[in-house]
Amino acid sequence: MKAYILAGGYSRRLKQNKLLYKFSFGTLIELSVSVLKSKGHTPVIVKRPEDDSFDYLSVDTIDITSRIQGSLGSFLSIPFNEPCLVLDGDVIYDPEIIDIIAKSNTSICASSSIDYATGDEVYITTDSHNRITRV
Repeated sequence: MKAYILAGGYSRRLKQNKLLYKFSFGTLIELSVSVLKSKGHTPVIVKRPEDDSFDYLSVDTIDITSRIQGSLGSFLSIPFNEPCLVLDGDVIYDPEIIDIIAKSNTSICASSSIDYATGDEVYITTDSHNRITRV
């Protein structure tokens, strides 16, 4: 399954794309790509057209085509013509959660209004049986 990673985010505080900030385990984008590949998914990075900083990862990319800023603009650039995963690039995902979502028979969708602002996030918590308990 294709897994789109929203990677258009430049951090004013870090003065760089936050997905390329170096941690002890590498960068956030490297971790996301590694987790998705380990679970058999095909990562696709959704990026700004002028950004070539993800080329070293040797994965497919698509350019953000929307003029709306933030995650919503990236989201609107994805060609939803087949089942896929969409992941915010600045979140560390548990590989088991990726499996649960990908193997579910339910369409899982998050949407936001035109009033969406950078910094709005959706948090999902599950119980010990992996049932969603709160969004």
